Amino acid sequence: MEDAITKQTLTRKEAAHYLGIHINTLDKSEIPRFRIGGRVLFRLVAVDMFVEEMERKSRGPKCKK
Repeated sequence: MEDAITKQTLTRKEAAHYLGIHINTLDKSEIPRFRIGGRVLFRLVAVDMFVEEMERKSRGPKCKK
């Protein structure tokens, strides 16, 4: 029995859709990307790690009462 191959990269369009943002916003982001041929690709784990980092930064320091 063959193992199923799980997709590990996203195109620009797929990454923008995955994040729910416009492709121009994605292009301006700091999410790591790479090129193969003429295609710009994003590793799914890198996209998820970027989102987690943005979540941590957006929480900021906790206020003390």
